Amino acid sequence: MADVTDKKRLRQIQQQDLTESRLNDDFVYWLKNSGMNWLLGILVVVCGYSLLNYYWQRKDAARDNAWAEYTAATSSNLPESFASVANDHGSVDSVALLSWIAAGDAHLRDLQIGLVAPAVATSPDGTANPPVPLTAETRTLTQEAADGFYAKVLERMGGRKSELAMKPMAIAALFGRAAVAESRGAIDAAKGYLAEAETLAGTDFPAFAGEAKVRGTTLDTLTARADLPSRASLPAKPEVTPVAPSVIDELSRSMMPAAQTPVRVERGSGPPPANLPGLTPPQPNQQPNPQPTPTDPAGTLDARPGAPKTNPG
Repeated sequence: MADVTDKKRLRQIQQQDLTESRLNDDFVYWLKNSGMNWLLGILVVVCGYSLLNYYWQRKDAARDNAWAEYTAATSSNLPESFASVANDHGSVDSVALLSWIAAGDAHLRDLQIGLVAPAVATSPDGTANPPVPLTAETRTLTQEAADGFYAKVLERMGGRKSELAMKPMAIAALFGRAAVAESRGAIDAAKGYLAEAETLAGTDFPAFAGEAKVRGTTLDTLTARADLPSRASLPAKPEVTPVAPSVIDELSRSMMPAAQTPVRVERGSGPPPANLPGLTPPQPNQQPNPQPTPTDPAGTLDARPGAPKTNPG
């Protein structure tokens, strides 16, 4: 029995070895024929996923950087800063469109206040240079720069102006071009921009449409010139007779100077001082009357002639 059992066990071990050997041979055969192709495909997929992930990370970083620079430009509010942001990040979202609109608005602000930022922002000692007044030449250059930025917005949009998401920026650019045309005196061109803005706003943005309509109807008032009248056409200045001063007021002021106050002398306090105005000191042979006068029942006398009587205490 022991021999039979050993033979069975030996046969099982041999069968197992053959199976394992066959599996190894099949795996080696698969590797030699198609295994390398499969491994290469898996490697390509993993590398592609890694590259795609890297691309999206770079794109997100570029978007964050673009919006950060746009925010920094809004703090300085200089046209050059916005133009630089639009040139560096023209393909990121709507950064370029918003930057061009902000640059045009900055130039419009300079036209309104009549001042422009100096070419050199700070002096050698570190202090900021004050704004420079606009001349006829710089005013023309500022108008051209503002209109150019607004025109870039409309040119970049092209046929996308009718999209709902693009309409607010397109309307803002049209309003800006209309304002520049007004500053140049081109009323007809300004009316055309405002009419286009009204049509573009439509029912999606009724507030913008109403504003464009109101501005378009009031542009004619800018063409009406009001001439100032000449000096010869002005009426003659009437001669006014001065009013005579009040006699009572003059007498009151002459009797009581403004710097003096009434002096009141009580009965029995002795003769008044000789240096008080309006009082006469008693003569040596004349005794003061100790009795109150009928017009002074309380026994008080105001040292100023004509002053009202007061009752002490």
